[in-house]
Amino acid sequence: NGEYFKDELVEANPHYKELSKKYAKENEQVFFRQSLVGSITMHGNDYDLIYGSSIEDKIIFLIEKYNRGTGAWDSYYTGTFSKTDCRFNTSASRCTLGELSTVDDYVDILNAYDNTYDLIKLAPATTQVSLFKRSCIQIYIAGGSTISAFFNGTYMEEDVDTSVDSDEELRSKYYFALAHTYNEMEASTVDGHSYANGIYTTSGSGWANDSGFTMRLVKVASGGDYWSGNYTKNPIYNITNAEEVDNVITTPGETGGTYFENDTYALRMFDTDGSTVIAESNILFYVPSGDIYFSGFDSIQMNITDSISTFQITNILSYKVYQRLLCDVDSVSSVNTYYIPADDFVGSSSNFRKCIGLQDSILGTLVHTQVTVDTPTKYGQNNKGEYFTDNFLPVETGLTRPLPVCRSTWGNTSIWFCYNTYYTAVIEPTTRKEYTLKDCYNIADVISTLLGQIAPSITHKGTTEYSEFLYSNNTFIKAVDFRVFITPKTNILVSEYDQPAKKAEITLKKLMDMLAQCFQCYWFIEDGKFRIEHIRYFKN
Repeated sequence: NGEYFKDELVEANPHYKELSKKYAKENEQVFFRQSLVGSITMHGNDYDLIYGSSIEDKIIFLIEKYNRGTGAWDSYYTGTFSKTDCRFNTSASRCTLGELSTVDDYVDILNAYDNTYDLIKLAPATTQVSLFKRSCIQIYIAGGSTISAFFNGTYMEEDVDTSVDSDEELRSKYYFALAHTYNEMEASTVDGHSYANGIYTTSGSGWANDSGFTMRLVKVASGGDYWSGNYTKNPIYNITNAEEVDNVITTPGETGGTYFENDTYALRMFDTDGSTVIAESNILFYVPSGDIYFSGFDSIQMNITDSISTFQITNILSYKVYQRLLCDVDSVSSVNTYYIPADDFVGSSSNFRKCIGLQDSILGTLVHTQVTVDTPTKYGQNNKGEYFTDNFLPVETGLTRPLPVCRSTWGNTSIWFCYNTYYTAVIEPTTRKEYTLKDCYNIADVISTLLGQIAPSITHKGTTEYSEFLYSNNTFIKAVDFRVFITPKTNILVSEYDQPAKKAEITLKKLMDMLAQCFQCYWFIEDGKFRIEHIRYFKN
């Protein structure tokens, strides 16, 4: 390696008891490198040479070994050291070398492994790649500080720019559809019915706990019914905002009377048989329209039917779940899409141009559950210190792999999303937008260009000599034929851009880390070739 030898070689006469080479795996790599084992002491002229050197000098230590078969001296080991690596005994004119740094095909690459280069300025060959932009499902719980995104089976929860709780804004300005409304409520100290205690979640047209007890709204008067009987003194509240309403009309005259203006409901709790009433609310409810859910109530008093005892429904939380599909196509299932507003409250939506609100059954299935476990999970705890879990779906539901929806909004219950076959088979394929990404780099061109800066004597090309895994179409080596390209991130984020990215900082280390993490591919050098293979190659 000519760059190391700035001065003439000087034959040395080191003192040593035994020297040998040792091979060991490089840290965080799969290849092995050699090192020299043994203590080396320098005397006389050799000592003077080292002692008189600058602390900035790099000194080459080259060992040759006589080959009896050829009658020639072959290179056995080459390493480097500096004056600061040595221990000196000036009175005896003796110094002991420190650990030598091996000089091999790897040294230049490892020394510059984490150096940053701008790929745009290095200008490797560009390749145009045809891409499909796939749609993305966004699910938002009104008033929340985060939104969940579901993209091709992956899941992400991120902060929104502004919390939005207006139904009108979510529907008309941001084009979400109301997918579902849920309540969680807690019953405690139900006298004589201990199994009725616990957390209730939305189930069908009512609410249920994990013991099979249910609560439902039961109509006790229809619009036009006369105001009489047991309900004459019960106040009536709008179920969606907890405001008391004047739901009773009094007409004058001989034929006049007092009657209900609208349908009116009471909240009743039922035993596990679904028909035996255990308790009833001491207030009545007016339900304007849409899904039935309690919002704005701190508590609701319940009167037990077979005694004078009462208990409270408390910890009432409401979840209004909205969803929309992000895409770049003009229509979905023959329904025109909308342009995402410029002041959209979700910053990351900028990668898409269009959106449309779709109902629950179109994009997937939402599930509300109170199931928790005692052992820690990655989904966190409820207010009672229990752990949320994704292991709650019975096999007979046909639902699989639930993904959390707006985890940060959960109280004592959790909401999950499951993809359905209609979305994956019908909606998703028809909402793909094909476009050409003009500024891509083949992985082989990128590696070759970086090596040209780091270690010009080491080569890499996009052929099977350099990687069977990356460049072969042999399905025995990899199940699917593919090629790897990279591009500056903004080219993807902006998508169909007018001007490509002006900067693309990269290191060889980050590139190799990506191949290791994505494909379990690792690099090594053989005969001057920078090779990359799957972990199976090394195990074999």
